[in-house]
Amino acid sequence: MQGAQGYYNDNYFIPFLTQLSDLERMKYYARFGATNEWIERLELMYRSE
Repeated sequence: MQGAQGYYNDNYFIPFLTQLSDLERMKYYARFGATNEWIERLELMYRSE
């Protein structure tokens, strides 16, 4: 990613998301109505870190 969004993801969002347990992560996804496509892309992004 590039720019402000990439900076935010790299420094805040991904560290936050990766410290959650699997159950907490599923609750987070449900809270914001995340689609399966978005979840898959997100998990690919943070698992490659």
